[in-house]
Amino acid sequence: VPPLFRNPNYETDPLRQAQLGLDRALAATVHSVIGTEHFRSRAAGLPPSHRLRGCCFTGREYELTALSEWINDGSGAAGELWVVTGGSGTGKSALLGVLACLCHPQLVPLAEAVRARIPASRAPDEQPAHTVAAVHARGRTLAQLVTSIATQLNLDLGGELTGPALLDGLQSMETPPLVIIDALDEAVDSVGIQLGLITPLAITRTSRGAARGPVCRLIVGTRSWRPQFDNLLELATTIPNHLLDLDQTAT
Repeated sequence: VPPLFRNPNYETDPLRQAQLGLDRALAATVHSVIGTEHFRSRAAGLPPSHRLRGCCFTGREYELTALSEWINDGSGAAGELWVVTGGSGTGKSALLGVLACLCHPQLVPLAEAVRARIPASRAPDEQPAHTVAAVHARGRTLAQLVTSIATQLNLDLGGELTGPALLDGLQSMETPPLVIIDALDEAVDSVGIQLGLITPLAITRTSRGAARGPVCRLIVGTRSWRPQFDNLLELATTIPNHLLDLDQTAT
């Protein structure tokens, strides 16, 4: 066999390497379930086709710190819902992308450049396995969002892909999981998803042991369209400072 020369242009694909370590069923759905490329590229400030060598995220220090501290608290005692709004280009997806890359156990191995960019004092901790679900809602139906969330949280819904079925599954978990939903305004029937999935996730409380608390902890990114999302925006304003309007704050 003739000797082989090293290709100086060869680069390993960290996403592919991470997929090799996943269960086969989960590896097959990692792109569609987590929207991996969406969150990684938005966090890095680079187009999805770009090989991620670095991270360009900057600013949003208050928002990043507030959300990271809330994620690290873990109890949901400080309120179970955050809504991040703003017009196109204000950084909603970049902010949620950084959070997802740093705390989602499946994304952490793919996001070394993001973690190197964000000071530890403003970063969320990596969360335990099957306690975080991050979904990009663009072009997805309610059933597809339910499937994504249930798969990441290792919940068996018995084929019933509805909001109530997901709520039942979440109530069986020992601790309230973190659910990040980006681009709600770009989902299929976004208003129906708001009413049939997101509102119940935000307001339902359940008993875990002797304590009663939220069924999950929820972060939603969306344009602040009115009156379509009045219900969601009003829910967020009932918790002090949990509605982050990026149009109203400096970067």
